[in-house]
Amino acid sequence: MHESASVVEDNSVVEVGDEPVVFSTVREERRRTSRPTTMIGYLEQLSANTLLQRLATPMLAVCDDGVILYANPACQAMLGPGDHALVGQPLNRFLDVGSNISPPQCVQILREAAGDVTTWRHPELRPIHAVVSPSMLLRADDPVLMVSLIDVTEWQWTFGPDSTPPRLQESRPLRYLRPVQA
Repeated sequence: MHESASVVEDNSVVEVGDEPVVFSTVREERRRTSRPTTMIGYLEQLSANTLLQRLATPMLAVCDDGVILYANPACQAMLGPGDHALVGQPLNRFLDVGSNISPPQCVQILREAAGDVTTWRHPELRPIHAVVSPSMLLRADDPVLMVSLIDVTEWQWTFGPDSTPPRLQESRPLRYLRPVQA
């Protein structure tokens, strides 16, 4: 026999500004199943949450209202101190696009920034520069934006702010998202 994981979701309501927001806490429960006979069988038994949690690539999910819904451990390490410090926070607290931009406007800016270098504010460290992926969720009516972030800060320190890492040069030249002037 083999242990396999299933995902259990616990919902809670948190007040963000004047609006109640429902947050889901996802945890795994283990159950005994037969051991997979192939490697693809092993992957098929892993939950999406388990895969996201294990990725070394920072993954960020944001609701349309601009509240951060999910950040995997790699994203937590890149953008904020402590576990789950990002969840429930407004996106404009971390995405450096100007002080007068609302959290929902930040979501739209992030959607349009796919493939571009964005600047992020870490509460304790220097600004972080990261390339944003296109949304992982493909439907136009998805109420959540999920992106991956590729940190290019160290590359820029070494080779200059206008340089592009070789693996990113192949797709297209990088554009740099600048804060919106009020």
